[in-house]
Amino acid sequence: MTPRPATSLELIRDLLQQMVAGSVFTRRDFQGLVANGSLGRILTQLEDDGVIRRLDRGLFFLPRHNPRLGLDIPPSPETIAHAIARKRGWTIIPHGAWAANRLGLDMQVPAQFVCLSDGPSETLTVAGHHLVFKHARPKDLVADDPEVSTLIQALRHVQHDGLDDAIHNLSNLLPQEVCERLLQRTARTSTWLHAAALKLMAAQRSNHD
Repeated sequence: MTPRPATSLELIRDLLQQMVAGSVFTRRDFQGLVANGSLGRILTQLEDDGVIRRLDRGLFFLPRHNPRLGLDIPPSPETIAHAIARKRGWTIIPHGAWAANRLGLDMQVPAQFVCLSDGPSETLTVAGHHLVFKHARPKDLVADDPEVSTLIQALRHVQHDGLDDAIHNLSNLLPQEVCERLLQRTARTSTWLHAAALKLMAAQRSNHD
């Protein structure tokens, strides 16, 4: 007997089960999988069933529960920002304090999460998080290498305060191949940034001697 094809609801449920708890998504993440007319009804039904929750207009998330605390853990600002970027077709990378925090150079969680984007500049408040999208030139995004792009933004953030300490810490944290890609990327950029990349490579070699 030929098995019946999965219904649209079952298809969406299966996809949600593959996601990590706390994931944020939009209708666009399911685009082309089911008819747009039925997708809205399915998401509403899943929300009513408690499978997903609405974060903001057009934004949903999978609940993540902490049994020890007995509380639901809200989605991270970074997860929210990336969901918004996917919805709008933008490329984004962390900027400033957010980039430094991502790499462990700044333990303080920034009051607002700023990212560079190839979309228009815009500031949004979602679930109490202030998200700032700053339009950037393509060469500042390094879209094909997010690791190096984030590293560059973090170094720029600490350029005038703590650069040497940052290089020392990063030399112990980053894989050698990331440092090598940074060196290649900065060969034709600002002098100080390439010098920082050279120092980072030297510090990393010293760690392995």
